[in-house]
Amino acid sequence: MQPEPDAPGDFTPTEPEIPRTNPDLPTSDQSQGTKPYRGGYYWLPIPSPDGITWSVVTCRDLGCGADAGHDEVLWPRLMVLLAKAWGKDAEVLKRRLALSYTGLPRGRITRPEKMFLVFHGKDSPISGWQAAIIASFRLSGRDVKFIFDEHETQLSEHHRTLAASLGLRSYETGD
Repeated sequence: MQPEPDAPGDFTPTEPEIPRTNPDLPTSDQSQGTKPYRGGYYWLPIPSPDGITWSVVTCRDLGCGADAGHDEVLWPRLMVLLAKAWGKDAEVLKRRLALSYTGLPRGRITRPEKMFLVFHGKDSPISGWQAAIIASFRLSGRDVKFIFDEHETQLSEHHRTLAASLGLRSYETGD
């Protein structure tokens, strides 16, 4: 069986790598060239000396295809990266946060016609977030439209559960 066009290589949940912001080529795509792609994404908070650094984690970075759902597929895999970044036990974090998949900013890129649509919750944590999304999904030079979608918005209860589990006091999101 051949993988779908947007499917990456194998996923190894025991040894995840924390993705970089605006990677030249995500690890899972190094042999794929520069073709743009679509699918879900999350913003990953990583503790740093200056507070929190945010990185876009795409469905491909998590070893998933474009149709992977946030709640059932992407979120459990993102927990491995969160646990590693915050020095937490991944299994404990997965149990605590299993139903809190709207606790981080997220979105989805689709391409129903010739234009890429970026659905987002208008709660991205950094300024200039559009450029980070364009770079992460290799959409530079493409027709892209950003669309607010309430479905992609963080829920405050999930955010509080996530913050408590990571030991965060809070973080602010940008426009």
